[in-house]
Amino acid sequence: MDPTMYRLKVTLRGSRPPIWRRLEVRGDVTLFQVHQVLQVAMGWTDSHLHQFRRGTTYYGESDPEFGEPRENERRIRLSESTTSTPASEAEGGGGRTPDNALHPTGAGGIVSAGG
Repeated sequence: MDPTMYRLKVTLRGSRPPIWRRLEVRGDVTLFQVHQVLQVAMGWTDSHLHQFRRGTTYYGESDPEFGEPRENERRIRLSESTTSTPASEAEGGGGRTPDNALHPTGAGGIVSAGG
């Protein structure tokens, strides 16, 4: 169990005025669980495909709409996928630009670490 808390800023790209949320989640949650938290925080109904991207690696459920297979988002924890560079979660698919971006804030996104 990873007691480290991560603070993430989620920004809906292209929105004017900006629509964003700041989330604090434990490092031991999976990316699938981050997706579930994001759905609640944004008031969404999980009605679109999604994927996470870190560099050239994509996480999510493999689907023909996204093309290439994805790494399983249920097997990777936030603490294993977080660096100081932004990740993105794309709603929709078919080569669309990601609708929102997850940005770790603070020192590498770490809020606090328990012992």
